[in-house]
Amino acid sequence: ESLTRLKKLGRETGWCEKALATLAPIATSEFPTQARRPANSLLSGDKLARTFGVIMPNWREQLRLALEEYLFA
Repeated sequence: ESLTRLKKLGRETGWCEKALATLAPIATSEFPTQARRPANSLLSGDKLARTFGVIMPNWREQLRLALEEYLFA
């Protein structure tokens, strides 16, 4: 029942769009871990597109769709 209420609340308030609007990039130094990380680890899909003709979808849109599918399916 609580999941049903959460789903209804999400539809009524548009929480998914609000959550996505608050996402912001951070520097590697702001997220310390034991693993060494490159200074700029931005993933480019250019080689994938050139080699296989696969265009990666926008990550924000895919996150929104995944959240909606998980919560509202």
